Amino acid sequence: MPANPIVPAGYDVVWIVVAAVQLVLLVVSVAIVWRERGKLDGVTTAIWVVVAVVLPVVFLAAWGIARLSGRRKHAISS
Repeated sequence: MPANPIVPAGYDVVWIVVAAVQLVLLVVSVAIVWRERGKLDGVTTAIWVVVAVVLPVVFLAAWGIARLSGRRKHAISS
């Protein structure tokens, strides 16, 4: 059976899904920084935005670790 030119190959579908997930991670990452921008100074916000745009997966992991660390320090000092 010949390949149907209208239906994309499996790897095309996979790459489209990967790109869509990457785009969603980027939007979520920038939204997180935007929401917290009042609590951060300008340089810190800029660094977080650059990391969020360049490496959204790493950003989400680093942001989660930083937030968890900050919450622990706040809980200990309270």
